[in-house]
Amino acid sequence: MLSRARVALFAGLAAVTWLAAWLPRTLAVARTGVDGRGMPFGGDFIAFHAGARMALDGRAAQAFDHVAFFAAQDASLPGNEAHFLWNYPPTFHLLVTPLGLFPLVTACLVWWALTVPLYTAALVRVIPRPETVLAAFASSAALLTLAHGQNGFLVTGLLVGGLWAVLRSSPVAGGALLGLLV
Repeated sequence: MLSRARVALFAGLAAVTWLAAWLPRTLAVARTGVDGRGMPFGGDFIAFHAGARMALDGRAAQAFDHVAFFAAQDASLPGNEAHFLWNYPPTFHLLVTPLGLFPLVTACLVWWALTVPLYTAALVRVIPRPETVLAAFASSAALLTLAHGQNGFLVTGLLVGGLWAVLRSSPVAGGALLGLLV
């Protein structure tokens, strides 16, 4: 039988296992900014950082020019050999532009510091139990979002939080959260 205690145990073991695999590599890559394959710290977060830097330079529209955007990624982190496309609407610049004020590794840490609590808070709001946090980080999707600096925590936090607010407490606040998904 799958009791709350077993859910907490299995989720905790999975989360600890994933973090044990992810954390040492992440700390090692943080020192140089790139791993042995030329992949940047935070994976494709470098696309957010390069787009933010371009926006700060008044060149936000050039994020859609692959040559200019790849050059911006290389400028974000010397030694970077990975290139990612800007697959986001122009409005996404409004959210990520402040991250361009920081070096890549710091910007990625700030991104995690903002989006992980949003994700966690939204899930705990819907399922207010202690094991929710463990289960939230037990999936490979959570680790991949951390490892690759993607927007999964942001999207999940806004979507789940917005839907919860629309259905349970404040349709206006929920609509605002859902609107931020644009």
